[in-house]
Amino acid sequence: MRRLASALIIAAASASQVDGHAVEGKIKLPLKLLQEGDLRTTEVTLNGGEHRAFTRPDGSFRFTDVAPGVYLLDVLSTEYLFSQFKLNLPEDDGEIRVLEYMYPGANKRAAAYPVDLRPHVKLEYFDKRQQPGLHTLFRNPMLLMMGFTMLMVFFMPKLMDSLDPEERKRMEEQMSNSSDPQKMIKGLFGLSDEKESDSEEEGSKGGGKKKRR
Repeated sequence: MRRLASALIIAAASASQVDGHAVEGKIKLPLKLLQEGDLRTTEVTLNGGEHRAFTRPDGSFRFTDVAPGVYLLDVLSTEYLFSQFKLNLPEDDGEIRVLEYMYPGANKRAAAYPVDLRPHVKLEYFDKRQQPGLHTLFRNPMLLMMGFTMLMVFFMPKLMDSLDPEERKRMEEQMSNSSDPQKMIKGLFGLSDEKESDSEEEGSKGGGKKKRR
């Protein structure tokens, strides 16, 4: 009889145990936030991704076949800030206990089950996405280069016509030497003329010395 009674107790205990729990909850946005836009599909995790679930259009979510133990529930949202919840799933078919932490390091407080998730604030970022406009066009370096090129094409002929013949000839020579950056820089600063004049002076001096000999 004792063996039969112990066997019945063990069978009843094993029958009362559950293989996995179903963890449920719902994200609820205040009316003010709902007016700005509906809640997008949001990922909810247990223990940093050990279990994952996604919200339905009404904000509800459900984890299935979660083993007994202690889990941390997080809402992975880029729009709103939520509390972190600690769930204690019992070995038997008992009540799931929930603790809420409003922010890391905050004091814990008891919460109801199913988990009711409400955002604290709407997240704001330092770098906001800029709306396209004229100010963004003027900040684009490619557009600035294209605009400068068009202005040069339009005004360069008029500028060349207004120059003196000598200046115009010099400008044409500089433009012809523009393929060589060194020649172009020397032409702009007049270094080539100075070198030519120096070479002519040295040549004249050398010729004078030869005549004296």
